[in-house]
Amino acid sequence: MQSPGTGTRTIMWVCLHMLSSASMIIVNKAAVAKCPPTAVVLIQALVSVFILLFQSSSSSKSNGTTLRSTLSSYNLVRWAPVSLLFVAMLFSSSMALQRVPVETVIVFRTLVALWVAIIERVFLKQYVPLKRVLAICVMVIGAALYAKLDLHFDSFGYAFILLNTV
Repeated sequence: MQSPGTGTRTIMWVCLHMLSSASMIIVNKAAVAKCPPTAVVLIQALVSVFILLFQSSSSSKSNGTTLRSTLSSYNLVRWAPVSLLFVAMLFSSSMALQRVPVETVIVFRTLVALWVAIIERVFLKQYVPLKRVLAICVMVIGAALYAKLDLHFDSFGYAFILLNTV
């Protein structure tokens, strides 16, 4: 049995997550309207590096590790592909936001569920239930209808959105 107020707290955290997510995409849209997307991505990447360095130095004081051991060449090489994919995701999202409305980006991000289902089936050999397949088909059809009815269709922007979902 859940303790009193658990449902309220859950709703509050979900709402805060939605507010945070919406505000981030609006701020990014405003940023790429004022600056080139490459500059926005560079700033975001540098902020991420500084946050990681700060977090790493503060945690190293508490557990005795050094920043040098954390930033070993083995760790840097091992995490380089993840970092490059993250920067590619930021860049493609910024390029898309520069060309298409925010809601277009959001609609097409739902297509990530399609890729996840394919990866689960092909690489993890997991069964994807028919109900999930049908729900994903509805999302794909909805995204296709959205694109077809988009009055300001921008193929370059849509290409970056699709790149962002892969």
